[in-house]
Amino acid sequence: MVGAIPPELGNLDIGIYLDISNNHFTFESMELIVQKYHNYTTFHYAPQAIIPVHKTNNTLYISVGGTLSNNTYKWFKVGKAGTTAIAGDSVFHPSEIGSYYAAVTNSICTKLTLYTDTVFYDGTLPVTILNLKSYQVGKVNTVEWISVTEINVKKYEVQRSSDVHDFITIAGITAKGNGTQRTDYVFNDLTPLIEKNYYRLKIFDKDGKTAFSNMVLTNRSDDKTVTLIYPNPANNILHIETNGNSQFFILNQAGKFLVTTNINGKGNINILGIGAGLYYLKNNSSSTVQKVIIAR
Repeated sequence: MVGAIPPELGNLDIGIYLDISNNHFTFESMELIVQKYHNYTTFHYAPQAIIPVHKTNNTLYISVGGTLSNNTYKWFKVGKAGTTAIAGDSVFHPSEIGSYYAAVTNSICTKLTLYTDTVFYDGTLPVTILNLKSYQVGKVNTVEWISVTEINVKKYEVQRSSDVHDFITIAGITAKGNGTQRTDYVFNDLTPLIEKNYYRLKIFDKDGKTAFSNMVLTNRSDDKTVTLIYPNPANNILHIETNGNSQFFILNQAGKFLVTTNINGKGNINILGIGAGLYYLKNNSSSTVQKVIIAR
């Protein structure tokens, strides 16, 4: 079985023996089950299968469920002397190139440690890009982004495509910072394409190396396409700006609907009750789906 433990298990009279080990369960709903059956010596819930590590830009993140305050996240760099644990939580920003994995414990489910797979982090971007977004303002498309930890960055190129395959450079912008301060950038595309406009950044460092950011989309032919969600990663509130009146859903990785709301133009979704991890925001009017990371 995969993901959350069915809460119906809490209604069982297990009698002599219950074994839910060697599944793909996380800490989601596990705490309630363990609290009920912890006195049974024949209740087994460990081990569970490894969980995936996700990567986006300069970030590694994992989703293990459970009460965040009960979880302890330890990250490890393969080959590091003594495999010393690195301070972190469900969202981790490595400072070095290398292979990483995590081990997560829970103060209620004390007999289970969830281990992740091992991923290689190549430190692709010499800068951390936050909140890259594009949106339509009249006849113009605006592209905005925030940079932090700009290390040795020389310049940015704004690139555009109609099909996510063939990108052309439409602007060059000199990097403003060189350190850990926040820097805001804005570019106005005065001659956008008629329909889909995919944007990305090509980042140049002073040593001649290049890297690419993620892509964002502004669709000028679809009045109900989401053009702006922020912040991403989000904490307690997710802000949405869209053209027209649309119904939105937040889904988990198993496809379960967690939140449903209607937004006309601008609105907010309260995500305080949703655990950290990767989720999906679906616009029911246009059927577009965008990734949302919740990080705390």
